[in-house]
Amino acid sequence: MSECILLFSGGTDSTAAAAIVARQHSVVHLITCWEMGTRSSPMPTENVRRLRQKLGESKFTHVSLNTDALIRRLSYTESWRGYLRSLLRHGLFNLATPGMSSLSWHLAAIHHAHALRAQGKGITHVYDGMTRELLHLPGHMSSIRQLFKTLYAHHELEFSSPVIDFDVPPDQRFTDRLIVDRHGFAARPELTQTTRSTGRLLQELGIFPHANVKGSLFDHRMQHDCYPFVLYNMLCFWWWSKLMPWSKVEEKLCRLFAERVEDGRQILQSEIASSNSTAAPSAPSIFAAAQPVS
Repeated sequence: MSECILLFSGGTDSTAAAAIVARQHSVVHLITCWEMGTRSSPMPTENVRRLRQKLGESKFTHVSLNTDALIRRLSYTESWRGYLRSLLRHGLFNLATPGMSSLSWHLAAIHHAHALRAQGKGITHVYDGMTRELLHLPGHMSSIRQLFKTLYAHHELEFSSPVIDFDVPPDQRFTDRLIVDRHGFAARPELTQTTRSTGRLLQELGIFPHANVKGSLFDHRMQHDCYPFVLYNMLCFWWWSKLMPWSKVEEKLCRLFAERVEDGRQILQSEIASSNSTAAPSAPSIFAAAQPVS
């Protein structure tokens, strides 16, 4: 029963992932990262409370990490010359901002794992709440997640999602939910008939009041929202997918993120070496200190 880390937005999928891995590990360290674009988004404390209430007060820790400096480094590299080279190689694919956010969370998780190990905690696994939904986002693509897995393995960590094969409920618009259901739960029974969804698991465990809360006010108030995907979605659906097959889009994104993951590996190597050194650090850490949330 080793301890583990879970990337936690507080949404249905990451909350279900937390409930699952809590059965397999003695302590689950929940990490919520935030950046300039999400600074006004609520911290997902309510679902941490629900998890603790059902699965044990001592089962979960929860910290927040600011990844602003890390995202700037990943997005623009160390110098304007580096960014210019990246712009010449990858063009508008450099604007794959959701992927930069995802990678920053993974780098922060690895760095936090080293910090916990330094405290004597046996961290062997890192999880997230990824399902087979929104597969156009870089951090959701299997080829790019494989790059992340390789990076984790380099630090003797196993990375996976315990909910990757769960059913995905039909898409619902927030405005539709406001119109048809003021209580925030699905009015149409077919929206809750998936056989094995993360929402159904949480309902069975008594953590959620309903099997399908996605898109509801209940959902929007409980999780840490992130909207760096607006421009990226426009590029995906209005530009790239019109110019080339989607497999080509994935190939180009994978090429970009192979470079960014290597950048991240070098950043981690430098930071970990600095933290292990007895000499005073020559510059502030690019990784913000973890702040307890709840």
